[in-house]
Amino acid sequence: MVKVLQIAIGEEEKGGGVGRIASSIASIISKNNMESILACCYLKKKSNRDYKVRKIEAIRIPFFSSLVIPLNLLKIIKEEKPDIIISHSYSSTLPLFSYFISKLFGIKHIIAAHSYPKGDFKTKALMFFYDLLALIPLKDSEIIYFSNSAKKELKKEGEVFMFVPEKRFFSEAKAKKEKKEYILFVGRIDENKRPLMFLEISKRVGESPLLIGIPEDRELVEKINKFRANIKIAKIEEMPSIYKKAKLLITTSMYEGLPITWLEAIASEVPILTTKVGDYEEVLKEFYGKQWREFVFENVEEGEKKAKKILGMFKTKKFKDLLRNAKEKLKNRRKVFEKSLLGFIKKLGVRDRNDKV
Repeated sequence: MVKVLQIAIGEEEKGGGVGRIASSIASIISKNNMESILACCYLKKKSNRDYKVRKIEAIRIPFFSSLVIPLNLLKIIKEEKPDIIISHSYSSTLPLFSYFISKLFGIKHIIAAHSYPKGDFKTKALMFFYDLLALIPLKDSEIIYFSNSAKKELKKEGEVFMFVPEKRFFSEAKAKKEKKEYILFVGRIDENKRPLMFLEISKRVGESPLLIGIPEDRELVEKINKFRANIKIAKIEEMPSIYKKAKLLITTSMYEGLPITWLEAIASEVPILTTKVGDYEEVLKEFYGKQWREFVFENVEEGEKKAKKILGMFKTKKFKDLLRNAKEKLKNRRKVFEKSLLGFIKKLGVRDRNDKV
């Protein structure tokens, strides 16, 4: 049986986007005569899932809080002996660390790129430092992308995979009985995600806001509290029911790749309203067709106007059909994603250990 170890910087059980993508991949791998091991840095709690899971703890280095050194990753690799390592990052120390370990044990190493952060001078300086660290693993590793925008930024050869959420998000159970209660924000509670913009739009349209994410900035949380908004840290098992009660998902980020939250919302028949980030145009055109421009905005005023329009159309048959058709398109994409992912792993030429003499 071929073993695949995925390493993700994120908290899969608490709803982190990268962790949820890795989780979706793990569910496919484990059901196709392979063993999946998922290691989410920073996560310490046990997980009861339908595939084999391992968690690794990490430490944060002073002055560089996003530098991650998974101290017991080496121990896990020695014990589990994976055939393939997929590192879900190229903008941290993680790929460098996992790359050298893979070389030490003769393991196939893959870097999965999601998005490329942009921002102020501090962010750019930190990214330049990360880029230097990533030069060696990027040169000598297989690269796969989970957004076209990441490939455009990185400018390295590699296959683009249009991933999909886990099947649980497509569930029809009680879908028509759920009362729509709020507009939704899902993601880290930090400056890049701009939760204050989300809250301002919510206030102007007169809807209850719900923020799902991990607060990382105390000062920002204090500002959020002035809006009397609810912040919830949700496990992945809770996310489908959270989407079912949402009237609208609003993304206010400054940068993204292809957020899994968009696809989870589409699977749940929840409309998206987003800033112009990452693969927004490609995704909106694919799932909303000619009306795609109605689901994108640039500032609070435009966000308010378009949110009101979407909420006004929410109960019409035409709009419900649009959301239902988008969900069906995403269902069909899942088959393509599974086939292309398994085909890529097969092309790596890793033999089933049971076939080795």
